[in-house]
Amino acid sequence: MTSSCLQRQFFSNKKQRHPQARAAVQQKKMPQNEYMERWRKLHGRRLDHEERTRKKAAREGHKASEDAQKLTGLRAKLYAKKRHHEKIQMKKQIKAHEERNVKSSAPNEPSSTPLPQYLLDRSNPTNAKALSSKEPIPEKSGSRASSRPQLHSS
Repeated sequence: MTSSCLQRQFFSNKKQRHPQARAAVQQKKMPQNEYMERWRKLHGRRLDHEERTRKKAAREGHKASEDAQKLTGLRAKLYAKKRHHEKIQMKKQIKAHEERNVKSSAPNEPSSTPLPQYLLDRSNPTNAKALSSKEPIPEKSGSRASSRPQLHSS
C-alpha cells in the first residue's frame, strides 16, 4: 500500500467515528433547566424555608402600599386600577365563602303533617354562620363583680 492510500483510509475512518462521538456527547449532556431541582434534591432546603416564605408573603402588602404611595402619573393610575380590581375580586370571594357557610334547612315543600312545637324551632336554622364573627360577645353581668373585697398584701 502506498502512503497516500493509507492516509485516505485513516482520514475516512476518522470521519466515520466523528458523528458517533458527537452523538454520544450530546446524550450525556444534562438538561440545562433542571439544575436547581437537582441541587434541591441533593442538598435540601434551608431549615427556615417555610418561615421565610411565610414572612415574605406577609410583607407583600406593605410593599404594595408603599408602591401605591410612591407612584405618580399614569403608572399610579394603572396601579390603582389593578389594586381596585384585586379588592373587588377579594370581596366577591369573601362573600361567596360567607354564603357557602350559611345553612338553610328550611323545608322545600310544606309538609301536610303538622310538626310538634319542640321540632319547629329546630327546623329553621337559616342564619347559622351568616352572622359576622367580629361581633362582640356579650359579657356576663356577674363574672366581673365579686361580692368579696380584694385583699392585697403589701
